Order: sequence, then C-alpha cells, then structure tokens
Amino acid sequence: MRIRNAAEEAVAQIVQLSESCSVSLERYNRTGFVDFPVPSTEEFLRRVSSDSYFPVIVDRFLLGFCAAYPAGFVRSLEEDGIVDRVCALGDDFVYIDQLCVRPEFRRQGLGYHLLRV
Repeated sequence: MRIRNAAEEAVAQIVQLSESCSVSLERYNRTGFVDFPVPSTEEFLRRVSSDSYFPVIVDRFLLGFCAAYPAGFVRSLEEDGIVDRVCALGDDFVYIDQLCVRPEFRRQGLGYHLLRV
C-alpha cells in the first residue's frame, strides 16, 4: 500500500468511490452532513491536473483519496455558499473537500494518513 498524488488514470475510480461515499438526503437527516453533488469526471480531471493536493492510497486498486485544495484553487471553483464562506477565511488555508475510503478499508487509519500527507 502506498500514498501518491492522483494521476489521470485514477479519475474513473475516484468518481466511483466519490459516488459511493456521497451523502444522500436520508443520511443527512441521520448524520447532519451536507449533501453535495459529486463532481463530474471532467471536473475531477481538472482538479487532479491542477495545483491541488490530491493524494490517493493505492494497493492493487484505489483504496481512498483526499481532495484538498489551496486557497487559489478554491477561488477558481464555481461560487456557491461554501466557496464564499471558505474564501472569507483569507489566503492561507487548504480546503478539504472530500475524504473517501472504501468501506472495507475503513477504521484502519487510512484517512488519517491521507490527511497527514
């Protein structure tokens, strides 16, 4: 198992994992997490190839990923309530948009390692 930056060939697996981890309205009512649309394959390609922090954990296949973006990249996203609030923090931050780990690999510290990169 190793952590590396995401590459374009991982985007299909990233989209699949992101869709499986997204929060439905039903889950929101139980957990309080905010529902948001999963970015398209094209948008994930743009994000992976940008100046963002996109570490992935790979064994034989993608186990998890962390989509984290510096302030400059966040400002390039389509403006919405979340982007506006985050950008109000100033210029010195990294925004963690998603942290996803395959269900069968959770509770093993993978998310922790993705955040530490």
